[in-house]
Amino acid sequence: MTKREWMFFAVGIILGVALRPLSLARGQGESARTLGRLQSQEANITKMDWLLMRTELSALEDEVGSDPGRPAVPRIAAYDPERDRIEEKYTVNPTWYARANVSEARSALDRRATAFCALASGTFAGHLSLQGGMSVGRSCVVEFNTLSSDDHGNISVKPVARFEFGKLILE
Repeated sequence: MTKREWMFFAVGIILGVALRPLSLARGQGESARTLGRLQSQEANITKMDWLLMRTELSALEDEVGSDPGRPAVPRIAAYDPERDRIEEKYTVNPTWYARANVSEARSALDRRATAFCALASGTFAGHLSLQGGMSVGRSCVVEFNTLSSDDHGNISVKPVARFEFGKLILE
């Protein structure tokens, strides 16, 4: 199993464990119909379980982030209640980005965004009573940014690409 496969597997397991109480509550009352309803439902998870989950996720993130050949490293996803969607931000490796041609960059970033949205769709599908689960195009947005510095050493965030409605758009 590659590091990437291991990371997706581990994140899926962690999210599954964290969201399991929601699936148990689903049969007891009105089932969730949107991502927004999941945001307002509380999960019964101990503080120890939460801290262990965060520690595992941070360890995975650090391990993946320390690989200089990796094009992009995911950060913690967030829910946007105004747009009812999951948003993820990736940090693109500046060295990789400077060397990559447009076709290589498009392919690598599109694969990562599609994989993340598919993982999110699969994770949330058991907790939503939407036909066909979560719409990857409507409910998942991925932004790719990289870090750059000027001649004075000031570091800034530079947009690289955005994956929305199932399509990657390079900046």
